Amino acid sequence: LLSQWRAYGNFALELDKATIESDFDLYECLYESNDKELEARRLIDAIHHRLANLSDGSSNDEVDAALEKYFEIVYSVGKFKNTHFSAEKEVRIVRGVDTDSISYRAKSDYLVPYVEAPFNISAVKAIHIGPIADQKLAERSLRCLLKTIGLPDLEIVKSDIPYRS
Repeated sequence: LLSQWRAYGNFALELDKATIESDFDLYECLYESNDKELEARRLIDAIHHRLANLSDGSSNDEVDAALEKYFEIVYSVGKFKNTHFSAEKEVRIVRGVDTDSISYRAKSDYLVPYVEAPFNISAVKAIHIGPIADQKLAERSLRCLLKTIGLPDLEIVKSDIPYRS
């Protein structure tokens, strides 16, 4: 989508979903109010059921199951997204982190938090070049970079969206 190129930059990684899922939990974002409400109700009902069945004599497995439902709620909030972004059809990696592991990078006039995570480079299927002024130059420089990191045969796909400055 042209709106994606404008919002997020000139290059995009195409990733193999199965490879990513072997290292991370993926969540498809929910955009519509009804979908978000149904998911919230499902999660709340599930934890309510687990907590209602706990007692002083509950086993560790029962307590762990209740905690698992609690963390499912916490992580699921990360997949709720404003309806205006529904064209993105985003899939997110949601995971808990220690606040000490959060780093920041500058973007325009604000800071963006991020967390470094190990990444299996074999998950990258292709690199897409967006609608930019000189796609050929971008491709040549990208080929040089890929050679230096040991990925000389990685597919490069140039967008067919016409460039307009």
